[in-house]
Amino acid sequence: MEKARDAALAAAQEGFNLADDNIVKADVLSMPSTDWVARMTRITDTQFELVGVSFDVLEQSLDSQIAQLRQGMLVLEAVLEALAAAALWIMAMVTRATTRSIDEAVRIAEAVADGDLTARVEPQGRDEVARLLHALAAMNRKLGTVVGTVRLNAENVASASVQIAQGNADLSQRTESQASALEQTAASMEELGSTIIVDSIRKVSGIVGEITSGNWWIPRRCSGWAPAPDPPPAKKPRGREAPGLFLIRRGPERLRRRARRCSRPGTSRSASARRCPPCTAWPAPRRPGSPRAGCRPRPASPPCPWQGSP
Repeated sequence: MEKARDAALAAAQEGFNLADDNIVKADVLSMPSTDWVARMTRITDTQFELVGVSFDVLEQSLDSQIAQLRQGMLVLEAVLEALAAAALWIMAMVTRATTRSIDEAVRIAEAVADGDLTARVEPQGRDEVARLLHALAAMNRKLGTVVGTVRLNAENVASASVQIAQGNADLSQRTESQASALEQTAASMEELGSTIIVDSIRKVSGIVGEITSGNWWIPRRCSGWAPAPDPPPAKKPRGREAPGLFLIRRGPERLRRRARRCSRPGTSRSASARRCPPCTAWPAPRRPGSPRAGCRPRPASPPCPWQGSP
């Protein structure tokens, strides 16, 4: 290749010199045409020889490159096939692991849905599915704790309900016994009240009999005074005291005071006369703040109806 190149360069330089001497610088074309053609043909053939050698070298180079490319393609094809096989194996393993993890998660969820909180899971790895399994396992444990607490509280509530029911039964029995005791007490109080009323009525009747059978009417002079009118009706008792008990309590004492006040006959200086001036009959009950309470004047013409009464 180098020899052909040197020969081609020498031939080219010879051609340039020949043209320069015989054509460019020459005043007259003196070189015969046959010589010119022969020499230029030889120079051209030398150039074509270089082209042929170049094509041979290029063909050899291309052949070697084609062989290398074929070999590289074969290697690349083998590598690609290996990579494809590895990719398929990785995809299969990932699919298997993902499917198994998802199946495990589904199994735990179904067990929890059925009420079984004893299922255990051991997640492996740090991917999203493993995180999901960790979360399900934590949920299962916490649900078990919550259910245990609720069960314990329910048992406590049941025992407390039983105790409350027993307490209510005891309370009802005590209420019934107290109600019966109150009924007995009410009956005893009614009986005692009726006995007291009857006894008080008897005492009042005895006192009234003694007053009516004794020296009740006091003879006085008829000097223009007449008995006072009938006293106003008795006021209603205060509080919740019964009217009969009021009359029983207040009646006899009032009658005794009235009898004592008008029991001294004769003189106007007696206790009754000091409270009430002489009149023809016993004085009426005294009004507070009046020295002449209970008496009023009457005409002197009619005779005193009370004179000479026992």
